[in-house]
Amino acid sequence: MIRDLLDRLERVIRIACIVSFSIMAIMGVLQVLCRYFLNISIEFSEELARYSFVWAVFLGSVLCYRQHSHAAIEVFVKKIPMRLRRPVLVVSSLVCSAFFVLLVLHGTTITIDAMGQATASLGISMALPYAAVPVGGFLLFIYSLEILYERFELGKE
Repeated sequence: MIRDLLDRLERVIRIACIVSFSIMAIMGVLQVLCRYFLNISIEFSEELARYSFVWAVFLGSVLCYRQHSHAAIEVFVKKIPMRLRRPVLVVSSLVCSAFFVLLVLHGTTITIDAMGQATASLGISMALPYAAVPVGGFLLFIYSLEILYERFELGKE
Protein backbone atom coordinates (compact mmCIF):
# COMPACT_ATOMS: atom_id res chain seq x y z
CA MET A 1 0.00 0.00 0.00
CA ILE A 2 2.81 2.43 0.86
CA ARG A 3 4.67 1.54 -2.33
CA ASP A 4 1.51 2.30 -4.33
CA LEU A 5 1.25 5.68 -2.63
CA LEU A 6 4.93 6.40 -3.38
CA ASP A 7 4.39 5.38 -7.01
CA ARG A 8 1.47 7.79 -7.29
CA LEU A 9 3.53 10.54 -5.68
CA GLU A 10 6.27 9.85 -8.21
CA ARG A 11 3.78 10.33 -11.05
CA VAL A 12 2.74 13.71 -9.64
CA ILE A 13 6.39 14.72 -9.24
CA ARG A 14 7.10 13.62 -12.81
CA ILE A 15 4.24 15.78 -14.14
CA ALA A 16 5.37 18.77 -12.05
CA CYS A 17 8.92 18.30 -13.32
CA ILE A 18 7.73 18.17 -16.93
CA VAL A 19 5.63 21.31 -16.43
CA SER A 20 8.50 23.14 -14.78
CA PHE A 21 10.98 22.16 -17.48
CA SER A 22 8.48 23.05 -20.20
CA ILE A 23 7.93 26.52 -18.74
CA MET A 24 11.68 27.03 -18.62
CA ALA A 25 12.16 25.93 -22.24
CA ILE A 26 9.20 27.91 -23.58
CA MET A 27 10.30 31.08 -21.80
CA GLY A 28 13.84 30.70 -23.12
CA VAL A 29 12.74 30.18 -26.72
CA LEU A 30 10.12 32.93 -26.50
CA GLN A 31 12.66 35.41 -25.14
CA VAL A 32 15.14 34.64 -27.93
CA LEU A 33 12.47 34.88 -30.63
CA CYS A 34 11.09 38.16 -29.29
CA ARG A 35 14.53 39.73 -29.02
CA TYR A 36 15.67 38.52 -32.43
CA PHE A 37 12.55 39.08 -34.52
CA LEU A 38 10.57 41.73 -32.65
CA ASN A 39 13.45 43.55 -30.97
CA ILE A 40 11.59 43.52 -27.65
CA SER A 41 12.27 41.89 -24.33
CA ILE A 42 9.78 40.07 -22.15
CA GLU A 43 10.55 41.39 -18.68
CA PHE A 44 9.56 38.37 -16.63
CA SER A 45 10.77 35.56 -18.92
CA GLU A 46 14.31 35.24 -17.57
CA GLU A 47 13.14 35.21 -13.96
CA LEU A 48 10.37 32.69 -14.65
CA ALA A 49 12.78 30.45 -16.57
CA ARG A 50 15.32 30.62 -13.71
CA TYR A 51 12.80 29.70 -11.01
CA SER A 52 11.32 26.96 -13.19
CA PHE A 53 14.83 25.58 -13.62
CA VAL A 54 15.34 25.48 -9.84
CA TRP A 55 12.12 23.52 -9.37
CA ALA A 56 12.94 21.20 -12.28
CA VAL A 57 16.34 20.43 -10.75
CA PHE A 58 14.98 19.57 -7.32
CA LEU A 59 12.04 17.56 -8.66
CA GLY A 60 14.26 15.83 -11.20
CA SER A 61 16.68 14.94 -8.40
CA VAL A 62 13.87 13.20 -6.57
CA LEU A 63 12.97 11.16 -9.65
CA CYS A 64 16.59 10.22 -10.29
CA TYR A 65 17.15 9.26 -6.67
CA ARG A 66 14.15 6.96 -6.58
CA GLN A 67 15.12 5.29 -9.87
CA HIS A 68 18.78 4.95 -8.75
CA SER A 69 19.83 6.87 -11.84
CA HIS A 70 21.92 9.56 -10.17
CA ALA A 71 25.53 9.64 -11.20
CA ALA A 72 27.26 6.99 -9.14
CA ILE A 73 30.83 5.90 -8.90
CA GLU A 74 30.22 2.27 -9.89
CA VAL A 75 33.95 1.64 -10.17
CA PHE A 76 34.29 2.06 -6.39
CA VAL A 77 31.11 0.14 -5.57
CA LYS A 78 32.28 -2.83 -7.66
CA LYS A 79 35.64 -2.86 -5.85
CA ILE A 80 33.95 -3.30 -2.46
CA PRO A 81 33.85 -6.97 -1.45
CA MET A 82 30.36 -8.47 -1.72
CA ARG A 83 30.05 -9.06 2.04
CA LEU A 84 30.73 -5.35 2.71
CA ARG A 85 28.80 -3.90 -0.19
CA ARG A 86 25.36 -3.88 1.46
CA PRO A 87 26.56 -2.32 4.75
CA VAL A 88 28.45 0.36 2.82
CA LEU A 89 25.35 1.13 0.73
CA VAL A 90 23.21 1.30 3.89
CA VAL A 91 25.65 3.75 5.52
CA SER A 92 25.69 5.75 2.30
CA SER A 93 21.88 5.88 2.34
CA LEU A 94 21.88 6.99 5.98
CA VAL A 95 24.31 9.81 5.19
CA CYS A 96 22.10 10.88 2.26
CA SER A 97 19.03 10.79 4.53
CA ALA A 98 20.78 13.01 7.07
CA PHE A 99 21.69 15.46 4.30
CA PHE A 100 18.08 15.54 3.10
CA VAL A 101 16.92 16.36 6.63
CA LEU A 102 19.37 19.28 6.67
CA LEU A 103 17.97 20.46 3.33
CA VAL A 104 14.48 20.45 4.81
CA LEU A 105 15.45 22.21 8.04
CA HIS A 106 17.67 24.91 6.58
CA GLY A 107 15.59 25.25 3.41
CA THR A 108 12.50 25.88 5.52
CA THR A 109 14.32 28.55 7.51
CA ILE A 110 15.47 30.31 4.34
CA THR A 111 12.01 30.01 2.76
CA ILE A 112 10.35 31.56 5.81
CA ASP A 113 12.91 34.38 5.86
CA ALA A 114 12.21 35.08 2.16
CA MET A 115 8.43 35.35 2.57
CA GLY A 116 8.50 39.12 2.90
CA GLN A 117 10.56 39.64 -0.25
CA ALA A 118 9.13 39.86 -3.74
CA THR A 119 10.80 38.87 -6.99
CA ALA A 120 11.97 41.71 -9.21
CA SER A 121 9.82 41.23 -12.29
CA LEU A 122 7.16 38.65 -11.39
CA GLY A 123 6.28 40.30 -8.09
CA ILE A 124 5.68 36.95 -6.36
CA SER A 125 7.03 36.04 -2.95
CA MET A 126 10.63 34.82 -2.99
CA ALA A 127 9.40 32.01 -0.76
CA LEU A 128 8.02 30.26 -3.87
CA PRO A 129 11.39 29.70 -5.59
CA TYR A 130 13.13 29.01 -2.26
CA ALA A 131 10.49 26.42 -1.34
CA ALA A 132 12.03 24.07 -3.91
CA VAL A 133 14.79 23.31 -1.39
CA PRO A 134 12.70 22.05 1.54
CA VAL A 135 10.09 20.42 -0.73
CA GLY A 136 12.77 18.62 -2.72
CA GLY A 137 14.62 17.68 0.48
CA PHE A 138 11.45 16.27 2.02
CA LEU A 139 10.63 14.20 -1.06
CA LEU A 140 14.23 12.97 -1.25
CA PHE A 141 14.03 11.99 2.43
CA ILE A 142 10.78 10.07 1.89
CA TYR A 143 12.31 8.08 -0.95
CA SER A 144 15.54 7.57 1.00
CA LEU A 145 13.46 5.81 3.65
CA GLU A 146 12.05 3.56 0.93
CA ILE A 147 15.56 2.78 -0.33
CA LEU A 148 16.78 2.07 3.20
CA TYR A 149 13.85 -0.27 3.75
CA GLU A 150 14.64 -2.09 0.50
CA ARG A 151 18.30 -2.48 1.48
CA PHE A 152 17.40 -3.85 4.89
CA GLU A 153 14.85 -6.23 3.36
CA LEU A 154 17.48 -7.56 0.97
CA GLY A 155 19.71 -8.38 3.95
CA LYS A 156 17.04 -10.62 5.48
CA GLU A 157 17.06 -13.08 2.58
